[in-house]
Amino acid sequence: MGDRARGLARSVWEHGLKAEPWVETRVMVLEDRAEIAPMVELFLERPPRNCVFLDAALSFLPEAEWTELARHAVNVLEADPTNEVASSVVTYAALQATKTLHPHLERLFFVREYFRTYYAPYAWRGAGESAIGFLERMLGSRHGDEPERAYRCLLELRTSRAVESAVAASPRLGKDRMRERSFLQDVGLEQVGQELRFLYRPEPFHLVFAPGYLHALPDHTLADLHPTWDASDGLETIRFGGPGARECTVCGKPLHHLLRVSAAHLSGLLTGLPALTLDTCRSCLGWSVPHLWFRHDDSGACAPVPGEVRRTPEFPAEPFATTEVTVVPTGERWRWQDWALSNSRENLHRIGGHPTWIQSAEFPACPDCDRTMRFLLQLDSELDGGWLWGSGGILYVFWCDDCRVSGQTWQCT
Repeated sequence: MGDRARGLARSVWEHGLKAEPWVETRVMVLEDRAEIAPMVELFLERPPRNCVFLDAALSFLPEAEWTELARHAVNVLEADPTNEVASSVVTYAALQATKTLHPHLERLFFVREYFRTYYAPYAWRGAGESAIGFLERMLGSRHGDEPERAYRCLLELRTSRAVESAVAASPRLGKDRMRERSFLQDVGLEQVGQELRFLYRPEPFHLVFAPGYLHALPDHTLADLHPTWDASDGLETIRFGGPGARECTVCGKPLHHLLRVSAAHLSGLLTGLPALTLDTCRSCLGWSVPHLWFRHDDSGACAPVPGEVRRTPEFPAEPFATTEVTVVPTGERWRWQDWALSNSRENLHRIGGHPTWIQSAEFPACPDCDRTMRFLLQLDSELDGGWLWGSGGILYVFWCDDCRVSGQTWQCT
């Protein structure tokens, strides 16, 4: 273990946040990432009062070092379920390095205090068929909340057999069809007859905006260094913002252009179109109407679907300032992102991947065929120097490939 990790830990133990751990951690990230794991190991044994700088550092942990750190964190959490550093390491491992937790799933299941957190079932993502037998046994348990925990973990597996087992237990667990459907949508699934339908495409592309376009956190928070903001492996740069081609059918004013996405970045979601043009109305969406709907022609251009409401906007807005955005494949490590745990450091502007919900899952029904729409992309707040969706939420865009209809809504706290 190097002197840098020991020195930072000793300083934090003695002086708390006055020791400027953010500054020291930033230097570590820039100069010696091999020191991140030793630093976290020290704080696992003696947690500091504030762990946020440690959470930020985990995004830069070399992938090869997750296996041992995850094992150690599970050991610590099993011995001391109140250890906040261990809880954080396990939770971030479940997002960034899920496979490293799979050898420890049965042990984690019995750390009941950890299952009081919303994130505990995340560790079961991708565990596959080998995990089903244990969870099916727990589903039949008579001990406390073990059946409920097993139900949530089974759904996170996202396999036909796992979901079939969970659904079969739904009546016994007091879940009617509506609640069952809600739980399935939380993991991006719906059951159509005997078939499972995925409501998202697993592989994400991140959208990296031109420097200075977004309102950013101070550099010491490490947000400017986060891997999801790295445009160096970008595939394409496209225009964002400016006026749309048509008028909003709610307020009658010109629409606001978002972006035009190539079909190459919408594989598995889009059929038979070269690209998809997406406009919105910042003045009306979420304020005058909960959704905006658009039909798309053979070129992918959009036309708003007329509604019954015609209103004067309470908060009229202009189009976003025009800029460039780069489409970047960011790999499996950033397939899963959580809104709260991203803590404004991570880039949540994404095409594909699982939606980063702020509230419960909210996949809308297509206004033409009434079938559940699939998630297409999302845009976070702080665009154009500070635009907020509501009180700082996320815009979600959905797609019905059969009807060539897109829909939009946003969530916030």
